[in-house]
Amino acid sequence: MINQKVMDAILRLIDGTKKGAIVWNSESPEGDSFLADLGPGKMRISQGVAFRGESNGPLIVEFLDAEGRTLSQHRAETVHDYPAVSELFQLVRNQALDADETMSRIFEEIKRRSG
Repeated sequence: MINQKVMDAILRLIDGTKKGAIVWNSESPEGDSFLADLGPGKMRISQGVAFRGESNGPLIVEFLDAEGRTLSQHRAETVHDYPAVSELFQLVRNQALDADETMSRIFEEIKRRSG
């Protein structure tokens, strides 16, 4: 279970990401790992490998030092943890991949081609 201090940081990351104050970049071509540079350190959120019978792998939040070494790693494994971490992951993915804008352009192209 994620402790309260880490959960508070996750909730602040959600707020900062929504406001555009925290900028995330994709670390992988698959779009399942994202990094934010926060000056004295970095944050990573990623989706781990899904095992047989699972639709998605676990969501993992990492606190990193300035060189990218993991200081602390937390998995969203409980009902209590998952909603906030899932919300953060979706916000981060949308921001880093510019998903909303890209999807809008795809929909417009589908409309154009279908008449």
